[in-house]
Amino acid sequence: MGVAAAAALVWLPVATGGRADAAARAFGAGEVRDVAVTGSGGVPDEGVAAVLVNLTATNVTAPTFVTVWPKGSTRPATSNLNPRPGQDTANLAVIPLDDTGAISVYNHAGRADLVVDVVGWIPTGVGFQAAGTRLVDTRLSGARLGPGSRSSVGVPAVGDGVAILNVTGVGASVATFLTVWPSGAERPATSNLNLADASAAANLVLTPLGGDGAVSIYNLAGSVDVVVDLLGWFPASSGVRALTPARLLDTRATSTPAEPTRSPSVPASAVDAVTGGGAGTLVGTLTGVDATTAAFVTAWSGVGARPATSNLNLPARVAVANLVLVPVAAGGQVALFLNAGRADLLLDATVWVPSGGAVRTVPPARLYDSRTADATGILAPPSRTVTYSVGVRGTITADVTAFAASAQATLDDARGWRAAGISFRQVPTGGNFTLWLSQAELVPGFGPPCTVNYSCRVGRDVIVNEARWRLATPVWTGAGASLDDYHHLVVNHEVGHWLGFDHLLCGGAGQAAPVMLQLS
Repeated sequence: MGVAAAAALVWLPVATGGRADAAARAFGAGEVRDVAVTGSGGVPDEGVAAVLVNLTATNVTAPTFVTVWPKGSTRPATSNLNPRPGQDTANLAVIPLDDTGAISVYNHAGRADLVVDVVGWIPTGVGFQAAGTRLVDTRLSGARLGPGSRSSVGVPAVGDGVAILNVTGVGASVATFLTVWPSGAERPATSNLNLADASAAANLVLTPLGGDGAVSIYNLAGSVDVVVDLLGWFPASSGVRALTPARLLDTRATSTPAEPTRSPSVPASAVDAVTGGGAGTLVGTLTGVDATTAAFVTAWSGVGARPATSNLNLPARVAVANLVLVPVAAGGQVALFLNAGRADLLLDATVWVPSGGAVRTVPPARLYDSRTADATGILAPPSRTVTYSVGVRGTITADVTAFAASAQATLDDARGWRAAGISFRQVPTGGNFTLWLSQAELVPGFGPPCTVNYSCRVGRDVIVNEARWRLATPVWTGAGASLDDYHHLVVNHEVGHWLGFDHLLCGGAGQAAPVMLQLS
């Protein structure tokens, strides 16, 4: 399957009232579900104007479209994702939030599993303006784009800011690509949307406007209908800086396609050349070409653990593109990972947001996955927020940055304590408790019942034994269980003790074990 799947470990402790036997269920035709956003996945509880999520559809039974919008509003007459049977499809979406702190997700036809991964958020006070307006639909006007032709689309109200457009191609007569750029400027040697056949496909585009308040759209080959939806814009004062579109990576040019054991990257020098240097968020179009098998691609900073999410889903031998946000440290690179087969990867830079600007990236986190979530119990916004800091004691060989990111992802996951209405936010120091990564020999120093062999909790200290974090236990690994699942288990279990939960017993042979079962 092309979507990067979440771990299969059943987390819900019986004490929370969560159903360990809850059945996952795909979206049906016309079905709407609500997904909580604020207080989850690194998104704050308040001060959030909009959220950026990567939407992925899989197990699709009929051509359909997916729309996402603020939970308390009327569903707009636009779409964010156009899935089709036999292909995993992804698209980035920018969705304003209202007081509910949640988004609504709609599937139009057939059945489909939908995955929502949060990748960033937009704070209030930066001037972001939400919209939901269809600017053009050539299916209605009859003005299909022919081979090598371009069309001008006026974008009202944006002025000298950066527009957020969802561009959809429908009914392409041959394989082609579309390029979007400011009207009146020279067409860049990059692409925004790749169309393999007559099926509908969409991609998010961030672009400034030309002097006439319009964008140009170019079609390479054949003829195609184009739909353009304005989702919002950033004013010039927001600090969101449009780049002259630049191709940072094209593995076709070096004859070194990506493989699981050979992951390409964009060096810091190439990133700095287009951004001007410094830390921030790089926004660009990631394209996969000529994949030998169905696969997914993940883009990240290359620092710490690779996120357990995907940015782009590739069918075999079909070119597909998706907009991506990658946080970049000063002097940092952009790393890419392909999980299977071989594929050529292209990355075109389009927008740069300096650190602390109008777009705040978060470590990609899974907010919802209909393949694993209980469709009858969609998460509500959190009723309690817990803060914690991360500390280190002794000599540590494990990656502390990866430890902190993994712990936050575990605490954010809808299958854990978040299902009990508890959200967790990491703070630099202090907090309600401290999550320690401790050298094994120093763990007993926290006090009883801590020992050199295992993890424990004492007062406001939640202690993870570093040796166990790196190696798990012989019984665990001997049973073929994954180290990632052990990480999920130990964080959930010891934090559960801090929350006041004691050990629980398994309900019986063959039943899912609660996370508070003593497994040492």
